[in-house]
Amino acid sequence: MYADGCFFNLYSEEALKIMDRYSSITDVASNHGQDTVEPVMLPDNRENYDQKVSIFASRKIEEMVKDTNFDFEIVKLSFADGHHDIQADLTITSSLGYIDFYDKTLDENYLELALDLNQRYLAKFPEDDIAKVNIYLIKLKQGHELSEDEQTDLYNMQERAEINKEQTICFACEVLLKNKTKARRIFATLPDEEKEEIMEFPIYRFYQDLE
Repeated sequence: MYADGCFFNLYSEEALKIMDRYSSITDVASNHGQDTVEPVMLPDNRENYDQKVSIFASRKIEEMVKDTNFDFEIVKLSFADGHHDIQADLTITSSLGYIDFYDKTLDENYLELALDLNQRYLAKFPEDDIAKVNIYLIKLKQGHELSEDEQTDLYNMQERAEINKEQTICFACEVLLKNKTKARRIFATLPDEEKEEIMEFPIYRFYQDLE
């Protein structure tokens, strides 16, 4: 990263502080062994911007870990309240990427980061069903059984989804309740476009692994 006439390690607290201060930076990336400089523009009023986001929020973790200077602790720190507005839409999108990466690596750090993001998001938006689905999914991946209250919450969520005709939520609830047969029947009724979309989500891979 280039700022103040100097190059900085992108995975550093200095970089996070600079991103909090400046309206634009240049990001140094490696391309086939050669350094190329690509400008990354931020809002001019970033210090007053309603949804400040982590500098890593839109970057794929699969690509970041290939960087020689990759530092997970800095990525995690970039999502702290001082650097990231938890209410930003990218919060949930980023968390899904970390759940996916956990499935590939079984590194608990990524699952714990995803859980933290969804829990903080849910604290701001208590009625958000997607965040709830992600939290329950992560708990199951961590080897926990859902409590009676959590299962009741899923049944209530499913009832609301049926009324609102949100079949993807109904599918997710059945998966989290480990009702694979019912989940399969719901999935079969989805339009092809929705099927393709849900197949990209961690909940679908969990569904495939159900007994």
